[in-house]
Amino acid sequence: YRYRYEQMRRLPELQGLLSKGSHYAIWDDHDFGPDNSDGSWYHADWAKESFDSFWVNPGNGLREAPELNVAYFQYADVDFFLLDNRTHRVNHRMGPEKRTLLGDVQMNWLLNALKNSRAPFKIIAVGGQMLSDVAKYENFAQFPEERDQLLEALNELRIKGVVFLSGDRHCTELSQIELPNGRFVYDLTVSPLTSSSYDNTEEPNSHRVEGTVFGSRNYALLDFSGPRKERVLKMSVKNSEGELQWTRSIEAANGYELKR
Repeated sequence: YRYRYEQMRRLPELQGLLSKGSHYAIWDDHDFGPDNSDGSWYHADWAKESFDSFWVNPGNGLREAPELNVAYFQYADVDFFLLDNRTHRVNHRMGPEKRTLLGDVQMNWLLNALKNSRAPFKIIAVGGQMLSDVAKYENFAQFPEERDQLLEALNELRIKGVVFLSGDRHCTELSQIELPNGRFVYDLTVSPLTSSSYDNTEEPNSHRVEGTVFGSRNYALLDFSGPRKERVLKMSVKNSEGELQWTRSIEAANGYELKR
């Protein structure tokens, strides 16, 4: 673990970025263990120790489960929740009674924290796609019971301004769900910047926002502006050369509806 982190930190291309501003991180399978790894990975403790040494997230872990790679921070009046989709993960092939992505402790913490948040936007970072209904690879759709539990709770608790940030898929797209209470939840999936990429246009994600698929290397910028009750989140996706590919905005004053 440490060798790979040290190797990455020696890259001149990254040193310029890391020397400026604040940095926060989550992990996914290749930071935690082998490809598609879950809570059965024997060296999860080594992974956590190394991660904490190189990414100093504030208050990493939960009191009830310090082994979790979970953190929270606030930037201006925007709340950020950094989730762990590996440590308590149980393989989806174990069936509906056992499979889990986040686990009860993390799910309860997240919902309680979201309900207590007064932030106009609540940004939730997690490794895999949360809203796509395509049950393949490591999408949350592979864990339908827990996915339904989360969406039903967001609806019942009337939590607004929820935007997931996810990756993993080697492609980029924006997904949107309108809850029964009329509020919207979004999932901005962005990847990769340096790895291989592909175009997933043919994948039948019924929640995909038209015109947001991008199948080459890319990154995204989030820009928050406007008065608190009229806050606007602008999402911009750019290719690896910095060229703008698409933008969408979410307007708090307009019921958190999406605008081009």
